[in-house]
Amino acid sequence: MKPGQPMFTPRKILFAVALVLLCCALLNSRWTSWLSRPVHGFVHTTQRPAGWVVATFKPEATVQFSDATLEELKFRLEKAKKYNEELWQENRQLKEQIKTFEVIAEIRDLKSVRLVEAKVSRFNDDKINPTITVLRGSLHGVKKDDPVVYRFNMLGFVESVGPANSVVTLVTKPDYRTEVTIMPPNQDRMENNWPVFARAESNGKGGFTCDLSKDITKALRPGDIVRVSDRLRESANGFILGAIEKIQKHPDRPLQLDRITILPRTAIGEQGMVTVLTERKD
Repeated sequence: MKPGQPMFTPRKILFAVALVLLCCALLNSRWTSWLSRPVHGFVHTTQRPAGWVVATFKPEATVQFSDATLEELKFRLEKAKKYNEELWQENRQLKEQIKTFEVIAEIRDLKSVRLVEAKVSRFNDDKINPTITVLRGSLHGVKKDDPVVYRFNMLGFVESVGPANSVVTLVTKPDYRTEVTIMPPNQDRMENNWPVFARAESNGKGGFTCDLSKDITKALRPGDIVRVSDRLRESANGFILGAIEKIQKHPDRPLQLDRITILPRTAIGEQGMVTVLTERKD
């Protein structure tokens, strides 16, 4: 280097930068990040004031109104209301279904039976053979003679099964007979010999009758719960047939017997949804 000549000339600086960049390109990025990080921080810092100025003087975004007409907005509002109502209805149905399952679980072991929720599509109010048609069939596991209930209450038995629907014969059919047990609705008379065993039959008028000895009926009261307890058809046992409405003297043997009138606790045939209890195959 000649006397008076500067140590760093532009040519030397440019050569040194090119050499450093070449070395960085050949080396792994893990070893060269310490060089690129200060450069990146310097560039980012120098650009911050400009970005702050732009953000400061940027005008606020104006509210964009929809181009929809008033009629379109009203239509959307009605559609949203309808959708909201459908959600509320679904919510109520799910709550009802949960209540039904909890009630039936008190009577049946859900490990041995499967509960099939079924919508009632038709009610045949025939005096000789009252029936309902439900929108569940063999494709859903429903079988002939499966009991059909509404919560605690006994409704009938599946008479015929199709692929997607079934016909249910109701317990209000005139020739329906079953063994029952009668219990008070609370524990105030449990000192007696409960439950009372009897045999009830449909009276063809939407209710049931039961003839019992006067010695037994002395302990009974209107409102006592009557449950199915049939040894020949055990699938419905435990469900409520009805409650005692009144106790009267027997029309033919008034000195020995009393006739009990039993009414269902729910109007049979007026349900919108029912539950079919079918045997769990697995």
